[in-house]
Amino acid sequence: MRRRDAAVRLRMQWFALRQNTFACRPILGQACRRAQRGTTPAFRLSSDQRPERPPEPAMESTLSNSPGLTRVSWLDAEPKPLAPHADDDRAYAYLAMIRRYIGGAADADARTDALAPAATPNAPNAPNAPNAPNAPNAPNAPNAPNAPNAPNAPNAPITAADCLERLTEADRVFADWLRPLHRTAADIAGAEPSRMADALNHMHHASRRLTLCDAVLLDNVVDLARTTIDEQVPGDFIETGVWRGGVTILLRAALSAFGDASRNVWVADSFAGLPAPDPAVDLREAIWHHVMGAVDGLRSDLAGVRESFARAGLLDRRVRFLPGWFADTLPAAPIERLALMRLDGDWYESTRVALDALYPRLSPGGFVIVDDYGLPTGCARAVDEYRAAHGIDAPLTRVNGQAVYWRKPW
Repeated sequence: MRRRDAAVRLRMQWFALRQNTFACRPILGQACRRAQRGTTPAFRLSSDQRPERPPEPAMESTLSNSPGLTRVSWLDAEPKPLAPHADDDRAYAYLAMIRRYIGGAADADARTDALAPAATPNAPNAPNAPNAPNAPNAPNAPNAPNAPNAPNAPNAPITAADCLERLTEADRVFADWLRPLHRTAADIAGAEPSRMADALNHMHHASRRLTLCDAVLLDNVVDLARTTIDEQVPGDFIETGVWRGGVTILLRAALSAFGDASRNVWVADSFAGLPAPDPAVDLREAIWHHVMGAVDGLRSDLAGVRESFARAGLLDRRVRFLPGWFADTLPAAPIERLALMRLDGDWYESTRVALDALYPRLSPGGFVIVDDYGLPTGCARAVDEYRAAHGIDAPLTRVNGQAVYWRKPW
């Protein structure tokens, strides 16, 4: 009787603390389950002595809010330590489906609505298929969200001749800055017209994708988000410069997949295209911006991004939008702390404004991802100047030939 009373008291304490102490939830959950199984070192309960536990409602997938999708319990409602990456099959199967929905550059270039989550051990099978032998109780996977409607795009691809024409125009537009240098716009841009055409076509004709990031960049986003959740680094997630919202959709999905209910995802963008750089500050950026007029400056719209969140069942109060130019929105944004900030503003000014406004709010142990560090723009200069001015010597880790990240020291 004394041992049974101890188990009941332990469970009552767990329920009381669970309401107030988020950090203790995994530890208390383990202790309570050990007591119920009779595996605590101090005592052991027989099966007829164990107290009955009340049923708890299952946590439904965020995709269950989308019409026509199966209602599925991806995660246990009971708090518990997070499993290692390789064993957390259901969370990663869900994220694989989201990645196919947003259409990462290495995942799918077209027909994102036709792709199903990749098969993983013990992961749920597709709807209407029998459960896998090793997971008889695993829920069926929901259907992938419908792909967003493709925006209007020109029928013909952008050619090298088109880019050469834009560069010739740039020679006239920026003549006052080019003449003292005795150089042409093509020289300053640092890329052949054929390569510029390839880059612009990659941007503009990815009409069924919500992100231009490849698989390596998306893996990096998920891994760093998971690290902040595992290590309980306080703060929200933000991306500055979201295009069609693909990465922020993935970040919101990661919060659901890994059982984090405390953070917000901030979606910051002008939703009016890239700002025109000052040629006196960075002439190369100004020339590239002129050439990118062929793709309307990577313009996206707020309504389209909201719709893409909604199609995935992820548009809720934890998704916060900051529409407008960064200099106007970021300094006054009602963000207390950040755990992860991903900068994708392309230009010097956009990157520097984001660092000035947001890095002081980044929690120790948080991450800064800079998507455009390796591009021929002023982004790297903005990062290097900010780090030097604030004595930041945390090492830069290269993700691919373009993006880098660093971790704010504890």
